[in-house]
Amino acid sequence: MTFFKNLFTEPNNETWCLVKVLIGMGAVTFLWLSFIHVFNNHAFDPQSFGVGFGALLAGGGGAAMMKKDTPK
Repeated sequence: MTFFKNLFTEPNNETWCLVKVLIGMGAVTFLWLSFIHVFNNHAFDPQSFGVGFGALLAGGGGAAMMKKDTPK
């Protein structure tokens, strides 16, 4: 559990970083949706989901970079 806490918190390891948590949730959602579609014999289009997820990652990365420069 310490690994995940260190992964999703700010450098002080106490404050949860919303950007990191949301990006992690997006990754888990992508994996879960691909598993469910394959398991249920449905067509899964990773291209369309990947474009949206890529936009989420780019926006999340941009938000994390902007947040780094905000006053404490």
